[in-house]
Amino acid sequence: MKVIGGALDPSNREAVQRFRQERQLLAGLDHPNIARILDGGNTVDGRPFYVMEYVAGLPIDHYCDRVEPDIPTRVGMIIEVCDAIAYLHGHAIAHRDIKPNNILVTPEGHVKLVDFGIAKVDTVDGMVASVSPLGQPTMIMTPGYASPEQLAGDATGKRGDIYSLAVVLYQLLTGHLPFADQNGRPNLEAQLSGGDPEPPSRDLTPRVKPTTRVTETRRTSYADLDRVVLMALRRNPIDRYETVQLFADDLRHCLDGRPVSARSQNWTYTFRKLVLRNKFATALAALVVITACVAAWMAVSVLIARAQLEAKQAEVERFVALLNAKVARWPEAQQPVPFAERIADVKAANQLIASDTLDTLALQVQDLARFKRIVAELRRFLDRADELSQGQPPLRKEIAMGYREIGDFESTTKRAGIADTRQAAVSYQRAAAVAASVRAADRSWADQQVSELSGRLRQIDSSVVLPAPEPAAPPPPVQPAAERTPPPAPAARAPSHVAASESAVAADSPELAELSLRLQTMTAKADRVRRNLEALRTSLAQNGQTVRADLLASMTRVDALIGEAAESLGANDQTAAEDALRRADYELRKLVQAVGG
Repeated sequence: MKVIGGALDPSNREAVQRFRQERQLLAGLDHPNIARILDGGNTVDGRPFYVMEYVAGLPIDHYCDRVEPDIPTRVGMIIEVCDAIAYLHGHAIAHRDIKPNNILVTPEGHVKLVDFGIAKVDTVDGMVASVSPLGQPTMIMTPGYASPEQLAGDATGKRGDIYSLAVVLYQLLTGHLPFADQNGRPNLEAQLSGGDPEPPSRDLTPRVKPTTRVTETRRTSYADLDRVVLMALRRNPIDRYETVQLFADDLRHCLDGRPVSARSQNWTYTFRKLVLRNKFATALAALVVITACVAAWMAVSVLIARAQLEAKQAEVERFVALLNAKVARWPEAQQPVPFAERIADVKAANQLIASDTLDTLALQVQDLARFKRIVAELRRFLDRADELSQGQPPLRKEIAMGYREIGDFESTTKRAGIADTRQAAVSYQRAAAVAASVRAADRSWADQQVSELSGRLRQIDSSVVLPAPEPAAPPPPVQPAAERTPPPAPAARAPSHVAASESAVAADSPELAELSLRLQTMTAKADRVRRNLEALRTSLAQNGQTVRADLLASMTRVDALIGEAAESLGANDQTAAEDALRRADYELRKLVQAVGG
């Protein structure tokens, strides 16, 4: 209960007027953070009084000294006061005496705003000023908490309340007034000078308990809190917050880690606040973005790698096609390919086979059939070069090395579906046959090659079961001598019956003439194969090895079939001659693939 004393004393008229004004203001207010008036009137002797709700609390500074709440809690209590002041300002009332003693804190930690003794009503023409009986403005205020304009006797209003609230908050954060002398008393001169006090975060009160609200503490930005408090303490009212609600919003943003209006809103500051406020979500988003970027980079890398691989494979295909086109020109009579160019062509093929290009393609290509065609085309080039290089030892040396390189590739590549030790054995056989054919020109080289190739065949023989001879994959001609006893080698000459029959063939018709020409060509080819087979047999015999018996038997069948063809032509039996030549050609092709021809 509040009663004004000396109400009948003329000198107390101003106090009585303020008391009645306070009672009138309180009677119209209803806010949870404002102490409510319960009753009012005059005593029997005419003194005005009112009855206010009882607030069992302490002034806010005493409460903080006793309870020692953390920084977010102290700021939160000031936000409650801001809400109460905003309610007052919404009713055109300025408190004008905000200080710790007028802000009580209940045991539950809620604030109650009291004492509206010098509150004023804001009219259309401005804040109604109280005057003394002599007509002079009153100077009732609390030094240290009053705004500079209130100290100067100027009109004060809502922005003055914002200033006083900032002073109280500064005191709760630091334990002292923003403008004070060495003894802690208000320094009015410094307050009116217009300078900013020391940022509160640099001198936080030690009487603060560690908070258990770790997340809220991490979000609290003391740098932003400094700016908010200092903006509310500006000397010029125009430079302060326009409304107490804006002041409260910035305080909430400080606690939530959001951007505050007291600071310039550049994109880096806003983004940083967003990140600090949502660390988990930001980290998750960053992880998603990084993962997406890595996935995109990997996808692009895969596409680039595939494009590069495709380009490399196409380049190799064009190169091999060029080699086959060039070897096709070797036998041209009008424009023969020079010998040096032929050797260069074979060396180019060998360099490709021995390089890392084939290994790289073999490990990375998706279309295995396409890659196998490249290897088959390389082998076709060597086969054709072998046919056209009879009597040219330097060229045949390079061809032998080409077959050897292909065998090495087929036996060592790690790509399943391309590695083929059986085909490698065939390549080694061809290499040995071609190498043996140049013994007359370079015996030591030929013997060394045959010996090394025999060793490689033995290395892969333990894991390779060679099938019976067939056109696509003839068996290797090399085997240990102890395994089987070969039949005698055929003589290195054409059968006598072939020579005799050739003169007996009559070219009575174009069909017979064509068959006769085929017989002569096949006889010459059989002679070359026989010589190669004999050379290979001799070389292997020096190493205690022998040519496979089935190859020698195949050579015998070729001779017999050529004899049958000659006899059929002598008897003008075109059908029988054609059949014998066809079967002889089949056998010869197997032999050429194995030993060259």
